[in-house]
Amino acid sequence: MKSKMFRNNPAPSKEFSDDMDIVASLDITKQRLEVLPKVISQYVLSIDSKGETEALEVLRKVWSLTPKETGAVLGVGGFFLQRMEMEDSIDNIMADLETLAVIESKKLHAIRPFVEALLEEYKSKFNAEHLAVSAQSSGLKIIKGITHIVDLRPVVSNRIELGEDVSAYKPSVDTLVPVAILRLRLSGDDEFVFQMNRKTLRILQNELKAIDKELEETIAFVGKEKITLL
Repeated sequence: MKSKMFRNNPAPSKEFSDDMDIVASLDITKQRLEVLPKVISQYVLSIDSKGETEALEVLRKVWSLTPKETGAVLGVGGFFLQRMEMEDSIDNIMADLETLAVIESKKLHAIRPFVEALLEEYKSKFNAEHLAVSAQSSGLKIIKGITHIVDLRPVVSNRIELGEDVSAYKPSVDTLVPVAILRLRLSGDDEFVFQMNRKTLRILQNELKAIDKELEETIAFVGKEKITLL
């Protein structure tokens, strides 16, 4: 293999070849090439569901891609961006694609501008940001998404005790108390669900505000020019 990206990684799968055929069939104009690599980069680098959703919205609505086409563009784009190396050239990558028979030779010219735009995005921005994201998210789980609901819980007096006859039980609801339930989607498809009342919510809010101030002060102390802000 001539390129490091194919020399250092397993050969592409049949599914990748199918996605390449779909991408090669798309009308990828010069205008789209100016935007698509950035959108794909945003999707790959997203550490939360919001970034992923925004990228999907651009591909599906702005560019009117079908779900299948969207999946192919993200799959192919993500494959290249996450495997390219700084030493790689477009000629070496295209030569390897032909050697591996990933796509028919007659379709290579159609896919080349897309791959070239991805390589430019990788070298100019993606590689540095990918390393920063990896460093930021290594070691522990990170939050990929947050959802919440507000619930009202009944306060029931004279609750039934274990072993009592339920046929004679007459519960009485005295009032309702509000509770917030948060669901955190973590990396690795793990979830963490917890609940809190308003008092606990205020404590959490204050703690988060304190963390934000400490981060700002740390950045100011070190200097923004020495830090990658994500």
